[in-house]
Amino acid sequence: SLSPDPLPLTPLPGTLLIPFGPGSILATLFVHFIMFGVLGALVAYHFYRAKTGYPALLGVTLASLVGILAGIATEMYQLQVPARETSFLDLVSDTVGATSGGIIMVWFKLNHKREIADQG
Repeated sequence: SLSPDPLPLTPLPGTLLIPFGPGSILATLFVHFIMFGVLGALVAYHFYRAKTGYPALLGVTLASLVGILAGIATEMYQLQVPARETSFLDLVSDTVGATSGGIIMVWFKLNHKREIADQG
């Protein structure tokens, strides 16, 4: 006989179901936000380093742009995968996450730079 599914596809009580599968819309958007936030922070970290002299706005702008492009690529890929769906809300969450990650990284780097200047 077949063993039972180790991960049953039943949502937790009180969660909001997405139209074509189990899970919470808010949880899905949160995961997108966090994943793309990390991506945005890494992009901003790379492009906004004190040694390069790039302005802080460039780091945030590139983080947003990479987030938008990666989000579009992800949604386009999902068009080809059975049992997956594309979502405009996912793309919005991706973009907001990447932008937020970029802003947070630049903010931390600016504050760290000020602390070093104050100590020196």
